[in-house]
Amino acid sequence: MSPVTLFRRSVLLLLAGLLVWVDLHAQSPSADAEAAFQLGVKSLAANREAEALAAFKRAAELGHAQAMFRYAYTLSHPIGTNVPNWVEVVGWYERAASNQVVEAAFNRALIFLRPPRGLVEDPQAAVRWLNLAATNGFAPAQRLLGKLYSVGQGVERSDPFAAYWLRAAARQQNAEAIFLLSRLIATGRIQAQPGEDATQMLQSAAQNGAAEAQEWLARSLEGNQDSDSARQATQWYRAAAEQGYVLAQWELGRRLRQGLGGDTNVVEGAAWMLLATDDLNPDARQELRDLEEKTPASVWEQVRQRSEVLRREVAERQLQSRENSVSVATGASPGSPVPQPTAGTRTRPRRLTDVQTAPQDGDRPGLPPQVYLKSLRDAVVQQFWILWREEAKKHSTEPRFGRGQATVTYRLHADGRLTDVRFEAGSSEGDFRDLLSEALSKTSPFTPWNDTVRRQVGSDHVDLVFTYAQDAESP
Repeated sequence: MSPVTLFRRSVLLLLAGLLVWVDLHAQSPSADAEAAFQLGVKSLAANREAEALAAFKRAAELGHAQAMFRYAYTLSHPIGTNVPNWVEVVGWYERAASNQVVEAAFNRALIFLRPPRGLVEDPQAAVRWLNLAATNGFAPAQRLLGKLYSVGQGVERSDPFAAYWLRAAARQQNAEAIFLLSRLIATGRIQAQPGEDATQMLQSAAQNGAAEAQEWLARSLEGNQDSDSARQATQWYRAAAEQGYVLAQWELGRRLRQGLGGDTNVVEGAAWMLLATDDLNPDARQELRDLEEKTPASVWEQVRQRSEVLRREVAERQLQSRENSVSVATGASPGSPVPQPTAGTRTRPRRLTDVQTAPQDGDRPGLPPQVYLKSLRDAVVQQFWILWREEAKKHSTEPRFGRGQATVTYRLHADGRLTDVRFEAGSSEGDFRDLLSEALSKTSPFTPWNDTVRRQVGSDHVDLVFTYAQDAESP
């Protein structure tokens, strides 16, 4: 069989979706994998964590993408005092992400931003994974990416890009995004669009569970001298404290000890302050030590015991919140009511879709135009097949590949250079990877950006994630 014939008969699905995985040849999980996954779901619901882990792992090893995510997630949130194996967690998150599970890409980004002991912080890598999830419509990723753009962490600070991603999340009723958007408007960093009112958006975000908005609203009420404002401030501090917001925990504790906005409760107040001190500054810890010295030992023991109860309750709420954090796309505008997630609403991790065909898709802030990216993709495809034919002539036979796919991250510079090429976990090895790597190398430098592209990107480079897949049988 000639190389040309094989080229025509076997399709190299080098359809590189920008920050997207295009699942054109994925197969449904096997019956055994699905059965193991369902067993894991039932075991977890019955609080049989060890059973659930074993079932999820078996399903994941059989290629069940959703099980890969659930295994990594369950492994990273152990019951009791078990310490997670973060290397294993990261590996499974990356495998799940390479199999199109959007939440896995988001969680991988979180670990890059707030790495546990033994792992390395890398905000730029986090941004690459967040782009992957955000571009595919995952509201928590859109919200976090918008926040990173607003403060310049991992990316160059950009208010227009921050507003773009925060509004995308706000349209999906993400309360945290609505709050952050309200602050950008209130401080004059961006212009409000029709229907956006910073004060109303702050109130809406707080009412619908954004802890940072609740704490902000509480502080704004403290300036008022009336008793009703004091009571509301304490209520908002409590709402944020119960979600684990440390500053709110500390302020709630102070108010309870002083009887501000309610009855005085010294033990409860000190317990909240004790809970917050692990993450507060040395001055706060010194204040708490002074308080302990003035408090009878028997009373302080009550404080310590109550603080441990509060710690468990907050941890359980946070875990439940994460379990119920699947965002549903809606047409709501910023400032509209946001329903609180309720127990039992958790769905399976969503599969990534082809954003290039989505109705709302178009040229995005921070990215080169779609036509440029398509030309880049086509250039890599063409170069791959040139190399394939050269390899065939060299050995007087067609290269034997088998099936293969690769998820590749790389940096595209304004002068057209492609650098920092990296094959992510789960990518195929062997000839397929070697030729693809060489094709990327030979495509560089690509067409330099003109002034229009530079303004659209807003930087001198952009990090891209492409998935390349081949579905060809050996001759």
